[in-house]
Amino acid sequence: MRQTLVETLEHATAVEYPKGSVVICHDCLMPLYILTRGIGFGERAGRTVSAYRPVSERDLEVLAEGKDWPADKRRQHCQRIPELKTGDPALCPCCGNSFVRVTATTADEVIDRAYTFELVTIPPGAPVSDRQERAWVR
Repeated sequence: MRQTLVETLEHATAVEYPKGSVVICHDCLMPLYILTRGIGFGERAGRTVSAYRPVSERDLEVLAEGKDWPADKRRQHCQRIPELKTGDPALCPCCGNSFVRVTATTADEVIDRAYTFELVTIPPGAPVSDRQERAWVR
């Protein structure tokens, strides 16, 4: 086995996106969902829908602590985030683009439409970057 693969597997965990992570839009960086459970490596998109909960005003208050993001704008933002259902497109309600990156690494995944995906997240307890803050308060 390749040494780099061995090193990667040594550091891998069963969960790629831990419970409590904040899912942000890949394009506009707006916070959209909180993961109510961890999502594992290679877990199919259709099976993960139950893990997403729209961010609440309280979630945004915690994220925006010390940031210049007015409460009325946070409230408006929360009101436009839909609950996800299986089969819904992963479109950001803020910019209209996909908030996930979809990858298909094998022909079987393309044929079966069993795509794997990548999220942009803020892990639980992680600080908010300056770039994310600028996106929120514009």
